[in-house]
Amino acid sequence: MLAIFCLTNLQAQDNHSGYPSDVLSYFEDWKITLGDGSTVNNLIDYEHEDYFYNTNDGNDWVVYKTPNSGGTTPNSSNTRSELRQYDEWTPETGGKLTGSLKVMHVSTTGNAMVPASFSVVVGQIHSSEGHENEPLKIFYKKFPGHEKGSVFWNYEINTEGDNDERWDYSTAVWGYDWSVVGSDSSSYPEEPEEGIALGEEFSYEVNINEGIMYLTFTSENLPTKTFIKSLTTSDFSTYESIPSQVLSIFESTGQDGTEQANAYAGESQYFKQGAYNQTNGKDPADNMIWNTGAQTYNGDVELQYANGSYAEVWFKAASLGEGTAVDSTFTKLPAESAVPFIIYPNPASQTIHIETVNKLKSYALYNISGQNMQAQSSLADDKLSINISALKSGHYILMVEDLKQKTYYQKILKP
Repeated sequence: MLAIFCLTNLQAQDNHSGYPSDVLSYFEDWKITLGDGSTVNNLIDYEHEDYFYNTNDGNDWVVYKTPNSGGTTPNSSNTRSELRQYDEWTPETGGKLTGSLKVMHVSTTGNAMVPASFSVVVGQIHSSEGHENEPLKIFYKKFPGHEKGSVFWNYEINTEGDNDERWDYSTAVWGYDWSVVGSDSSSYPEEPEEGIALGEEFSYEVNINEGIMYLTFTSENLPTKTFIKSLTTSDFSTYESIPSQVLSIFESTGQDGTEQANAYAGESQYFKQGAYNQTNGKDPADNMIWNTGAQTYNGDVELQYANGSYAEVWFKAASLGEGTAVDSTFTKLPAESAVPFIIYPNPASQTIHIETVNKLKSYALYNISGQNMQAQSSLADDKLSINISALKSGHYILMVEDLKQKTYYQKILKP
């Protein structure tokens, strides 16, 4: 193939080391939409000098790069250089996506009050039926001037009725969730203490098994985080169950719908991975959630790249496959073969008792949406009782940490 090199990308192509399909061996399972809006179906021995290519900094990486303004898909205002899985699956049949990556750049312009500003989505689950909503979007976001950014994931409800009332609920992994915004268009919040810098590697695993989504995030310098979310039973089927975060963020657009009781059950889904730029040039006055008002230089890609109006994500490893069974007790197994906690009874309707070998430092109890229902820290006990009588029936995740800073997770069922 004859490659035409543009001036905007000479430096990156100086490090060229073959095709993306030479680095990651799974490209026969994907097609890609590029930052100019075009779609390419055969990715074996394919590259694009502006949007999709290789680089090497001692390791080989696949680069996904996309401007703030360019070609978009019919249902989005945002550009992307992003893979789309060919095969589809349902939450019941499941699937698994992994990625090891580093975000190299997010837009340096945008409205600080808009949650989507300065961010890029690096992995997704997308529905191909019904309302075609997105049960998962994995974000990286960094405010200008900050050294560290945040990783968070959003769940979009599968709306009951009018899809104009759909909304996202955001959960922090490292740093903030997307509800932390500036006090005005050019003022930024404090830098997150547990954040992750541009160029700092992290990994994610998205495992869907028997209708449950298990998320695992790892980084060399940050604690591993795991989350669990049902894709077949809604946590948001009544107005009273809508989180306050959602009501606050979506107040300006009036999006306060409820979700179908069976969420995404039975609907075909597919994975997406790469760089889905969330920053665009649209007027925030029209939508204070998604319209970021960033600089776009009339869509000139070369000027956007030269002036920081783009997103760029590098992947060094990724995989795609079938969902795998998760241990019946733990959402994430610790490194040790023996777990030094006894947690009983389970199921429990009133009280959970914990007895430990190593003294307990803290605990937190989460629902399957990742919401913290109760927690306690600064403990130094080898026995503890937790009252759960006020909780609704359902599955929960109990996280316990000992004084050696080792963390364990156990599923709890309240009948």
